[in-house]
Amino acid sequence: MDSNETLMARELFHQIMQTRRSLHAGLADVLDDAPRCHFDMLHRLYTIIRRSGRDGAVSVSELTCRMYDSPQAVSRALRILEKDGLIQRTADPEDRRKTIVRLTEEGCRAHERCEQAVTAYAFAVARRLSPDTLRSFTQDLVLFAQAVEEENEARRAGKDD
Repeated sequence: MDSNETLMARELFHQIMQTRRSLHAGLADVLDDAPRCHFDMLHRLYTIIRRSGRDGAVSVSELTCRMYDSPQAVSRALRILEKDGLIQRTADPEDRRKTIVRLTEEGCRAHERCEQAVTAYAFAVARRLSPDTLRSFTQDLVLFAQAVEEENEARRAGKDD
């Protein structure tokens, strides 16, 4: 990689990290009225249940595989969500060795409230860009995400060798 590519890569990383911090701060403000929402974890759980759950629930082992977090981090997050009444953990009726997780009614309401707030924030940010800029950015972001996934996969495959 030549020096120009190195500078561009560093600037890209810097911009991503700065945007991440700004988004995090904006989302914290937007969700300030929804204490104990735990939106990130709740949203990831909601999405995994919708995509690969059965009967509105998902096993803890499936959740751990799909969260890209350590089992300890997932367990800790589930304890917090359960303590706050947003999820329920029960034994799988088909395999008592497994634990399944489902959102409670309060968890569904909390997710919906937070999703509405986050969506309104996303629309407000998007309105600051022209339609062409937004379309181009979205397409480029999809390509960037694919490149990140390809690089991650190549690195994982390299560790297996």
